[in-house]
Amino acid sequence: MTLSSGNINEFLEWAAQVPHGEAGNVRRQISRARDEALTESLLMALDEQPVPDLGRHLILLSTIGELRDARAVPRLEAFVWSRARLFPQPNEAGGVSEDDGHSVLNFQALLQARAAEMLSYLATDEARRATLRIAADHPERAVRAAAIDAHLYNHGDTAEAVQEVLSVIRAEDVKLVGLPRLTADMDAAEFDRNVNAFYERYPEERPPLPQGGPDPGVREEPPSPRRRGSTRPSEEAGPDVQ
Repeated sequence: MTLSSGNINEFLEWAAQVPHGEAGNVRRQISRARDEALTESLLMALDEQPVPDLGRHLILLSTIGELRDARAVPRLEAFVWSRARLFPQPNEAGGVSEDDGHSVLNFQALLQARAAEMLSYLATDEARRATLRIAADHPERAVRAAAIDAHLYNHGDTAEAVQEVLSVIRAEDVKLVGLPRLTADMDAAEFDRNVNAFYERYPEERPPLPQGGPDPGVREEPPSPRRRGSTRPSEEAGPDVQ
């Protein structure tokens, strides 16, 4: 399905149903888009509030990133910093239920973290500066962690990129540099070992167990292992579009 400004909803629905192993097909369709109005139409959809569907918005953000249109930089940055409530209900996912207790996942931070990743993926000087500002100063730790990892990933995890990040982030966020990252060409057992090593080194970062009872309020999401597309230089590389 070729993407255009006139079929964004249909394209996002189609992309959501494509098996993860066939995500390259989604990227190919995005790369073939030639609609001059497409970027603005996607950004207008991004600005819809309240957010109608979390999964749809995540795919929407990935689509914006995959276009790699520099015009998206200021709008993505504004989305990351927005303090407006993006969801009609309190932005903590799940809330309290009879069977699973209280979720610690923050919907708003999840979307803003994804937007920070897509911002970095645009790979312009303006995007680089914006990503480093987020890594340094965003109030949500999960968003800062995403910006840190995205900057490193999109700059090849070079020593220069590491130093660039270390020069701006908070002292308490240094441990977020080099979080375990799962890529398509990594053995799952190796990833598990890396995750376990991280939590053994920083046991305070283990995610809390869900708790039932009265709503304890919004809790900060701990740093988490990152899932990325392939690190191989192929058409499969790029943001996870699913």
